[in-house]
Amino acid sequence: MDPAGGFGFHGVSYSPTVLTDCNDNTVGDTINNSTGAPSRGNAYFLTWYSTNPAVTISHARFSYAYAALSDYPSETTVTIRHCQFVSCGYGLFFCGGFGSVPATNELCLQNVLAAEDSWMVLGDVFSVNGENITDDTSIGGFAYSYGTGYTGNITNSIITPLWGGTNNIIFDHCEVAASDSGIYQTVGAASYYLATNSPYRGAGTTNIDAQTLADLETMTTYPPLVVFQGIADANITYSPVVQRNTGAMDYGYHYDPIDVAAVQYLINSTVQVLPGTVLAAYGGSSFYGILLTAGSTMNCQGTATSPSYIVNYNTVQEQSNTNWPYKPYGSYNGPAIYLFTNGPGADASSFYCRFTIWSQLAGGMHLFAGISNLTGSSALQDCQLFNGLLWNTAPAAYITNCLFQNVWVWLGSEATGPGMTDVFNNNLMVGGTLLLQELNSGDGPWSFQNNLFDQASITTPALGTDLCRNNAYVTTNFGTLTSPTNTGDQVLSNSPAYQVGALGQNYYPTNSSLIHAGDMSASAAGLYYYTVTTNNAVEGTNTVSIGFNYVAVGTNGLPLDTDANGIPNYLESDFGWLTNHISLSQDTSGDGIPDVWKILWGLNAGINNVNQVQERANYTYDGTGRLENDSSILGEFFSFDGEGNIQSDQP
Repeated sequence: MDPAGGFGFHGVSYSPTVLTDCNDNTVGDTINNSTGAPSRGNAYFLTWYSTNPAVTISHARFSYAYAALSDYPSETTVTIRHCQFVSCGYGLFFCGGFGSVPATNELCLQNVLAAEDSWMVLGDVFSVNGENITDDTSIGGFAYSYGTGYTGNITNSIITPLWGGTNNIIFDHCEVAASDSGIYQTVGAASYYLATNSPYRGAGTTNIDAQTLADLETMTTYPPLVVFQGIADANITYSPVVQRNTGAMDYGYHYDPIDVAAVQYLINSTVQVLPGTVLAAYGGSSFYGILLTAGSTMNCQGTATSPSYIVNYNTVQEQSNTNWPYKPYGSYNGPAIYLFTNGPGADASSFYCRFTIWSQLAGGMHLFAGISNLTGSSALQDCQLFNGLLWNTAPAAYITNCLFQNVWVWLGSEATGPGMTDVFNNNLMVGGTLLLQELNSGDGPWSFQNNLFDQASITTPALGTDLCRNNAYVTTNFGTLTSPTNTGDQVLSNSPAYQVGALGQNYYPTNSSLIHAGDMSASAAGLYYYTVTTNNAVEGTNTVSIGFNYVAVGTNGLPLDTDANGIPNYLESDFGWLTNHISLSQDTSGDGIPDVWKILWGLNAGINNVNQVQERANYTYDGTGRLENDSSILGEFFSFDGEGNIQSDQP
């Protein structure tokens, strides 16, 4: 608790703060002597005495507390947004008012789930105002006053049951029932998705808090598609199939959407994950979500404003049942993505992710790629990773312009034979650990340039042959890539004063010494139309800034599009980079589709898939299926000859 009475709740969608019983092994690392059988005890999880008149708590889960939250001051307004309370005695206890002067407090609930709690709120004199609440209690009820009473206004909510009557609360577009029978459906570890064909979908009002309404339009009351222990030999495309609540409001609590939940799903082909899709892994103890083998490929490409997600199910679902148990394997969970080879020969399985958000709770694993005969590559660009472990000791890793929050990153070279190269450029690590492991003398050189390590532990420095320069460190107490540091490196005494901007929480102040302090131009780094400041000043022709860059946006909050052609500048700049590095007419598969197109649209150069390219970009073709012309989107960039080959680069 800070002196002003605020709390350090930095949770966001798919990365909540979790407070739970010490015997709860379903989140985080297992504590020594844990029984694995959590139960409600006598713990008060969070209590405050501050006189601050307003406290906000968001994106958090409280499980097995006697009192999850306790507020002692009088005349306090507490706002709880996008939170879950599971098997607690009290969600919020207004503790003041035992004396002669009653405590008059207000509780605002905005998209809150209370599952199997005794009471959501308890106090003397208070008001409770809520929107999109699901309250399913087992012993007590929704609210209880031990004093002179309470009042309330509840909208778009489901209360089952409401003990003590409803006289104190005004309900608007709500269901108050004696039983929860038939109202909900259970999928996985979540018990409160609305039932199929529920009458409570679309039955609510949009006359609620504006920010809550905007949030709920990206959330859902529908369960995910579940994929269990399958083998895919045909190509797969995953898209946002779960309906978001973009129309009239549904009743009750809204979950962050999961489109596909997978466990032990083996891929022998190609997987495409389209922008906005949420892919979740479930299970644990050596289980995995998706396994790539036999030369398979995964392309997960979001956009700056519609990222894709690879998460663990427990970042979303409240775990009010044990259908999907989480069983940590050692100090971490089974990986969401697993690169594996089941034979003695080389395996070119690989994946590429761009604008993808990866999220695990503490103890989870994002990726495991560590089999020595993997010869493909793994690449992350413009991604954000939260918590957990990323283990890539084979194949080669290319990690550029990514944000790591409290992540353990293990990069190594277990690949068979020399020559493996890892690239780790323009990344920001906040907390966490970077472990480097070179096993083969012929490896490298590895490239570690323009990174900011903000109190991230570097356990094994890179070898002297590696390219390590223009990196920044918040003190050297956590280790550095080279010792002494190289020319161009910076050592900061404190973390940058990060600012919240249009696309994230880690922008720099405009006077930061990290701005334009890298070792190459922003264009060479592929970051021309990116920014590190909230005023969205583009990197442009300047030297690239150290650390993670966001795509620059305009006053409309959308990525810059100066020629108003519908293609953001940052995507158009990709064409320039590609045409400088790839022959315009190169067609390695001989299918008439130049490699440059396949790379731009996330296809492998070896895939003969004219229909998919045409569907993505609206191209026209001649009678033999060769590219003939670009009819709508990119004609200003390339022209074609009569045989469907790129003839020239227009710019």
